Amino acid sequence: MASTKSHWEIREISFAKRSKLEDATTALNELAEYGNWELYRTRIYPDGRKRVWIKRRIIKIVRPNFII
Repeated sequence: MASTKSHWEIREISFAKRSKLEDATTALNELAEYGNWELYRTRIYPDGRKRVWIKRRIIKIVRPNFII
């Protein structure tokens, strides 16, 4: 029987000072819908920069080695 191993892939996305919050929300919604990403951490700086971390689970199936 095969077993599974999983870990998280984390990606950081930065948005410029001039970007609107609605544009960032739209981009994150598309990543969540089509790439199975979920929000991990968000940081909005006083100068207007936005930094977002997203994560998704990576599942690998490990096949057992059969010795015959």
